[in-house]
Amino acid sequence: MNLYQPQQATAGEKAESTVDKGILISLGLLAVVGAVFFGVRFYLGSLDKQAAAAEENRKVAIESLSNNDVAEVASFDERLKNINNRLKLSLNQVTTEDNANDALAKVESAMVDGVTLDSFTYSGKLFKLVLVSPKANGQKQFETLAKQIQSLKDLEIAADLKVVDTKRATNGDVEMAVELKLPKETKK
Repeated sequence: MNLYQPQQATAGEKAESTVDKGILISLGLLAVVGAVFFGVRFYLGSLDKQAAAAEENRKVAIESLSNNDVAEVASFDERLKNINNRLKLSLNQVTTEDNANDALAKVESAMVDGVTLDSFTYSGKLFKLVLVSPKANGQKQFETLAKQIQSLKDLEIAADLKVVDTKRATNGDVEMAVELKLPKETKK
């Protein structure tokens, strides 16, 4: 028989082991909270850097748009209004010619996509038109104008068509001055 019995822990020893476990748990929680805190700070810092980079990209994009592209688009509406006003003024001056309005309507119907009518004058039986192929047409500016000339030649009202001048404007558009002679009577 074994008469040895282990000694039971005293109350002081039990309190010390509980305190040691409590300190370890507290330190562990403190470490976890600290890691989460510094992780969130690091993440927010990286988000600020990404936001600053996105803002810089946005500013560069806005700056590139505000240069020439937006100015051309904004001025397009104004140029269109000016052309319409010029056409109205020119049509008001053509009151003595019965066929001028019909001829102008046919010229308008013969306009090709990508070509605009920049100016228009009429005297007697002669239309003077300035056609513009914008820079946006790229390599096909002259091809587009050639299609426009062919379209005008195919009109039944044209007795004679002559290209008077061709030039490139400072903004890159190609302008072509054309004279369109009407026959004595215009077919309706």
